[in-house]
Amino acid sequence: SPQCEVVTATMTYRNSAGDVEVLSYEQLSSVCTNQN
Repeated sequence: SPQCEVVTATMTYRNSAGDVEVLSYEQLSSVCTNQN
């Protein structure tokens, strides 16, 4: 079964100047939030 762990997610977006930026951040995997 999948484990609850920290994964690195990336989000690509356009800033107000119209430039594309890539933001990478750490978050808990979706398994963590589903364990009630």
